[in-house]
Amino acid sequence: MARHASVRAIETQSHADDKQWLTYWVLYSLLTLFELTFAKLIEW
Repeated sequence: MARHASVRAIETQSHADDKQWLTYWVLYSLLTLFELTFAKLIEW
């Protein structure tokens, strides 16, 4: 769902929704990277 909403936001003229979804994806990527990096420590 987020992927579809991101594409729709890019297709609009508004830059506010682009910024919102860019922020979402950056945070999502950072959290995923953190989880993958420290998964063994978290599970331990």
